[in-house]
Formats: sequence, structure tokens, C-alpha cells
Amino acid sequence: MPFQIPTCSSTYGQQTMIKIETTKHRNNKENNKEDEQNKKVLNKTNIFNVEKLEHLKTTPISSPCFATSFYSNKTLFSLNQQMFSSFLLFIVLFVLFLPVQIEAQSNGKCYSFAPGLTILGADYRRDFGLSRRQCADVCKTDVCCMAFEWQRIGGQCTLKSRSLNGTVVNLGISNGDENAEKSNDGKDLLFALCLDYGDSERDRFWDHELGGPIVATKIDVERENCAKVCAEFSTIKKRKITIEKVEEEEDKENEGEEFDNFKLSELTLFARNIKRRAKRPIHKFPKIEKSLSSGKEAPAVIYNWRPVDPTDMESPLGECQCISVLQHIKLNFGSFSGFLI
Repeated sequence: MPFQIPTCSSTYGQQTMIKIETTKHRNNKENNKEDEQNKKVLNKTNIFNVEKLEHLKTTPISSPCFATSFYSNKTLFSLNQQMFSSFLLFIVLFVLFLPVQIEAQSNGKCYSFAPGLTILGADYRRDFGLSRRQCADVCKTDVCCMAFEWQRIGGQCTLKSRSLNGTVVNLGISNGDENAEKSNDGKDLLFALCLDYGDSERDRFWDHELGGPIVATKIDVERENCAKVCAEFSTIKKRKITIEKVEEEEDKENEGEEFDNFKLSELTLFARNIKRRAKRPIHKFPKIEKSLSSGKEAPAVIYNWRPVDPTDMESPLGECQCISVLQHIKLNFGSFSGFLI
């Protein structure tokens, strides 16, 4: 049906106005309903926002922008307390760890020999410009180092690995002619073996035998008892016994001479000082060195342990040897050796 344009008659106009007013009235009701619904939504949103703000006041927020606005004093105090506790924990761990490192380094010890003596081979590292003490410290802290060779000229420090195997040689004499070492009494070269008693892998020379003149030997000895067995033949015990005897003899002689000259009683302080001076250092006793060198058996300074059956390297029992002088180092798997001093 084709669209018709309405006429301007009064009747049609009134009807049209009524329809328009009815439509407007209906639209107003709908708008009012929508406004009420929007108000309810806004009220719910406001309530939710209020609850959220209250929650933020007592809950930590990851964003630093909100932390200042919404953290309460209680929350800030708890955060500061946690940070302070973490700082204290760090300080305690640092203080506890520091002495462990110092103790681990102080457990290392190097045993040097006469100047000019060394064992060739097994070199794996070389530095220059180091003192003897610095060279020893490097070897003690290096888990791969078994020995070092230090030369005074240039401060040359050569580290030797655990594969060291050979005989002691004197570099101070070469083909019967004097060289730089011998002209300086061999003081330009020093060889030493190093151990770390704080490390179970380096507290002895594993898989090595330190050979030389045998002072004593014993079969069926437990691994950890070999050092105790050889301690009975060690330098410390023999020197202590000999020194005590010599001191007693010389004390009697000195007391008789000095106290008679000064005519003092043994109860006076001056007399005690004289008696104390009578006990001279070990190296001032020629009788001690003579008695040690003239003994039937030399004191032991090295112990060796090896399994009775070479194929059973985990055997708890083995042969224990006590050695007086180092002459060679031999690789022997399953055995171990160490120093008694």
C-alpha cells in the first residue's frame, strides 16, 4: 500500500497529538525504570568499591603507587620487620660462612725438603713473581695440587698434580759442575708436598706411596691405625725422650755451677730465671743431634698403607710401613701415605 501524507485536519491532528503524548509518556516510564536500574547498579558498584578500598587498606599491593596510599601502619611495620629479619639472616650466614673459609685455608700444610731437591714431572701450572709463601698458599687452596716447586730467581712457582711419580733428584748438581743453585747453596730452588687436613680428599696422599728407608712394618693393620702405629717410631717421640734426658743432665750441671757462684737459694725469683735459661733451644744441643744420628734406627716421619691383596683396593686391612727419609713417590692405586709431623 503506498505511503500517504496525513492532512492538517483538526481531528487527525488531535489524534496524532494523543498518540505522540502517549508515546512520550511511555518513553518516560521506561526511562525512569532504566534510571532506577542504573542507580541500583551504581549503588552496587559503590558498595563494591568501598569494600575493595577497605580490603586494600589491609592487604599488600604489588604496585608501589598504591603502597603509600593504602598501606596501614600495621602493614608497614610488618613489612619493615620482614625486611629487617631478612637482613639479619644474611648477616648471620655471612658471619658463619667467613670463618669456615678461613679455617679451611688454615688446615693446609706444606712439607718442604732440603734446597735443591725436587721430583721432576707432573707440572700443570706455572706463575711468576710469587714469594715462597704465596706459592705454598696457591698449592694448598688448589684441589689439583699435590706439590710445588719454587725458584727464588723470578719467583717462579710450578704446581705439580696428583699424578706425581718419580725419584728425588738434586738439581743443585748437574753433570758434576756447579750451577746457579749450587753457587747459592741450593737456596734458589725449593720443593714441597702439600696436604689439606680439612678436606677428606686431600688429608693424605691417596693412591701414592712415599718410599724410602723402612723403620718398621706391620701386617693386618686397619686403614686409620697406620699413622698411630708409625707414631711410635716418629721423630717427635724420639726427640722428646732424648731432649728430656739431655735437659736433665745439663740442668744438674748448670745448677751446680751457676747456683754455687751466685750462692742463691732455689726459692728466689732470680734463681728460677737462671734455671730457666739453662734450658736452651733444641738446635743448641749438639748431643741431641748426635744421639739421633747414632741411633740404631732412624725416626719415622712418613707412613704408608697398602692393601695386602692389590686387587682388593677396598680391603679394611693392609700393610703399614714407617719411612724415615723420602726418596721417591710411587703411584699405587688403593694405597695412601702421609706425614707424621
